Amino acid sequence: MIDYVKSSLKHNILTAPGDNTKLAKEVKGYDAWGLSLSPAKTSGYQVCSSSSAGCRSGCLFYAGRGRMANVSKGRIEKTKLFFVDRPAFMSMLAISICRAINNSEKRGKIPVFRPNVFSDIRWENIKTRIPEDVEQYIWNFYGRRMSDNIIDSFPDYQFYDYTKHMDRLSRDIPTNYDLTFSVSEENKHLRSDFSRSSSMNLAVVTKDTPSSLYGRQTISGDNHD
Repeated sequence: MIDYVKSSLKHNILTAPGDNTKLAKEVKGYDAWGLSLSPAKTSGYQVCSSSSAGCRSGCLFYAGRGRMANVSKGRIEKTKLFFVDRPAFMSMLAISICRAINNSEKRGKIPVFRPNVFSDIRWENIKTRIPEDVEQYIWNFYGRRMSDNIIDSFPDYQFYDYTKHMDRLSRDIPTNYDLTFSVSEENKHLRSDFSRSSSMNLAVVTKDTPSSLYGRQTISGDNHD
């Protein structure tokens, strides 16, 4: 498996800092790396089962570099691989994260990772399932042992995502995985739940930026991812 994975990894399968508008809104000193899959069912496989109509119509999948045929094709192919050959995909993802860590730290940056740039996969439930020869390669070249979950495999690095899966916010999530619930036209009726849960981060589309919303202090998403 490792020979196939290495031959397929001419480029990191993660989107590099600065190559995506969302990821470019980084905090000084940090590098935000993202996994850009093909949203909703645009690949033939559903990766955004709780998405709203507004979310799908306004998705940035085809914005910026996404307008380029080779970019959108690459995102679709990655998504298909995730479903049809999970061990190969997870092997590529693990090695790409290792490479990203080395890349950022060599430049004095702290790497952080967003595995759902255009998708909403419950990564806390995804098993790593990496073949033994790939695990040995990762250990030999990067000094890392893989655990049962990709996020748990990198406990000293921060992962973050936005989600419309309400149930994810009550699950056992890895401590290094920060989730923000995305409020939409189809779930805003849950505002009482938002108000009661003071620990829940929320992302809300507004015409302006009020000082507070749902009992929380706000920051502008135009400036921060």
